[in-house]
Amino acid sequence: MQAEFSSASSLLDQKYRALSDKFLELQEMYDGRPPRPEDLTLIKELQEQVVAQENAIKKAAEDMKFYKLELINREHSYNNMFGNNPNVGLMNPMGGLGGVGVPAKVAGGAPPATKAGKAGMNNMVS
Repeated sequence: MQAEFSSASSLLDQKYRALSDKFLELQEMYDGRPPRPEDLTLIKELQEQVVAQENAIKKAAEDMKFYKLELINREHSYNNMFGNNPNVGLMNPMGGLGGVGVPAKVAGGAPPATKAGKAGMNNMVS
């Protein structure tokens, strides 16, 4: 009986080692398997999308740089033509009001007409 048990035990050990070796072999084959064709095509498409988006980002950055320089150039030209010291962003809507009956000052506008000025204009037209 002891001999039968030891022979059965050794037989089971051999089967276990054989199955363990087969499992390791299959595991190595699975880990080292080649990629599927559909995976390769998906990877290629995604890489192309990444390249296209990177190019779009580079173009947008170049366009932004161009437009910023163009804005600076136009602002400089405008300032040279219409005045050297612009007060950009310093608008005070209540700053020109003097009091009741006093006309508000308008930047760049003509002074308010007086009665004498209007009479003189009417005489010239006649």
